[in-house]
Amino acid sequence: MMFKKYFSKKNSKKGFTLVEVIAAVAVLSIISGATISIFLAVQKSVSHTSEITVDQYNTTQVERFIRNEFQVASGVTIDTTVPVSGDKDDMICYYDAGQKRVCFSRVMVDGGNYEDYLTIDSVESVQIKFNKLDISTNPDAGSKPYRMTYVIDTLDYQYSGGIVLGNTCPDDGASFDNMAGGLPDTGATINWGDDNSSGTPVPYSTNSTVIKFHSEVAAEVSTP
Repeated sequence: MMFKKYFSKKNSKKGFTLVEVIAAVAVLSIISGATISIFLAVQKSVSHTSEITVDQYNTTQVERFIRNEFQVASGVTIDTTVPVSGDKDDMICYYDAGQKRVCFSRVMVDGGNYEDYLTIDSVESVQIKFNKLDISTNPDAGSKPYRMTYVIDTLDYQYSGGIVLGNTCPDDGASFDNMAGGLPDTGATINWGDDNSSGTPVPYSTNSTVIKFHSEVAAEVSTP
């Protein structure tokens, strides 16, 4: 009798049925799938945010460079000839139509060649305008500086802004002395890229225009 009860209790213990095992596996699969989906979504979001942060940083740095250089630049002029060499800190800004790129080149030593200093890639179109800050006919108009506005459209983002060219004015013989487009009286507009107004892309005639200037260092404000 004792042995019968013992074996009866031993045999009465139940294990997992096949249905229960399948259900448990299904639940775990669902949980695992949801966890992986959330992880991938978070990873994609972090990656996208990182790309946006990098783009914003690059945009800020490029716009800061353009602003800082042109605000105090001297000898700003526009020509259609790309110089080979120049004095130290001479700079040019031009459009490379083959690479769809805006390039800033700089001379590092007196008599040296221009070397690429900064490039803006994947450029779709550019418009740069130069105008007098004061276009009135008052007697002091000749001593007023110019202003420069620019819009640079790329595949990913746009650079735009307005700058007062503090070291240039119509009375300055070193500035805009070889200007194509009407300056110093009526201003000038430069378009780089393709004109799509007709539905068929046509390169602008001003694609070969080069902006020349000399990079200056802003003087420190003296303290009493």
